[in-house]
Amino acid sequence: MSNKPAKKFDNAKPFLLKEEDRGRNLLINKALTAKECKYLFQKNIVPGNCIVTVLDGATEVRLAKPKKVVRPDIVANVQKIVINTCFGGFGLSDEAKLLYAQKKGIKLVDINDNEYKWGALYYIDGIKDNEHFFDEDDIARDDKDLVAVVLELGIASYGSHAELTVVEVTEGVEWEIDEYDGNETVEECHRRWS
Repeated sequence: MSNKPAKKFDNAKPFLLKEEDRGRNLLINKALTAKECKYLFQKNIVPGNCIVTVLDGATEVRLAKPKKVVRPDIVANVQKIVINTCFGGFGLSDEAKLLYAQKKGIKLVDINDNEYKWGALYYIDGIKDNEHFFDEDDIARDDKDLVAVVLELGIASYGSHAELTVVEVTEGVEWEIDEYDGNETVEECHRRWS
């Protein structure tokens, strides 16, 4: 508790508390009724993070130090990560691949000589070699453009054996993707021994 002297008030009329009052006891020279205490809280004259004690005809209001409140329903800074949530594996539809490439400023050309039965084979700038093959597995799962494509297209972004979703993880958490038969989860990194 602070070494600040108590601040005194002679009655329970509304008064304003200032930031420098935090950690200081406030003494009101009368016992406040429940209704008067409720009024102080409702009007934000007394912040909600304090303790009100009524002793011997006086009311003591002790203010808590300001604390950072973390609410699980409101997370300001998050990392968004795309994962596959079904058995099969991560994959993008042709529409999603083209939209992603457009957002990145990449020119993709479909060079499928009917050798591949699962759809288009995209190559960067139409150059058919391994170096220019566009493989969605090379995209970082927290890539902002990838996240935007999945959110924008929804179901239309799913590859042939995928159901994609965007998972939010608190900023600064070191994460990894774990998978079983293509069904993925995001997990916090931790140490392992074997």
